[in-house]
Amino acid sequence: DVEAFHNTLASCPEGNHQCYVPLLPATLLRVPREQLLQQLPEGMKPDRVMIRIDEQFLCGDPSALLAPLVSLGQMGVQSVIEVSDFGKTCLESVVLLGPSQVRIASERVRGVSKHAGARTTLARFVRVCTSLGVQVVAAGLDSHADVDLVRRMGVTFGNGHAIGLL
Repeated sequence: DVEAFHNTLASCPEGNHQCYVPLLPATLLRVPREQLLQQLPEGMKPDRVMIRIDEQFLCGDPSALLAPLVSLGQMGVQSVIEVSDFGKTCLESVVLLGPSQVRIASERVRGVSKHAGARTTLARFVRVCTSLGVQVVAAGLDSHADVDLVRRMGVTFGNGHAIGLL
């Protein structure tokens, strides 16, 4: 995982753009923060790094990741939780870990404008994130209707075939 972390960082374009780097929770717990930051290419500032944690890999109590994420955050590194479910682990992770961003997986966004139940659930989750000051990114924006809907919910960032519309 550390080698993949290094390779992803090395492939990030120069400039001021954020670099999203996946990292397993076990790596965050096992590898010293200083060792992770040593993987940054020369000249890259830590505030460009967004550590991506997939909530599917969170097992047990997500608060175990709080200390490493706070430590990295003090060095400028931000965190993103990738959400594919709106269950207990997801909500605990967002509330306890306070990520900079939550990225909602495409299967929770795509076609949401056509399904009232999914629309209600998504709107509630977006409100929770917004109330916590967490930026929401919606993936799978493949239709004008979905883009319009998530925009009305307050989502200002996303990706998908219709991304130019957000």
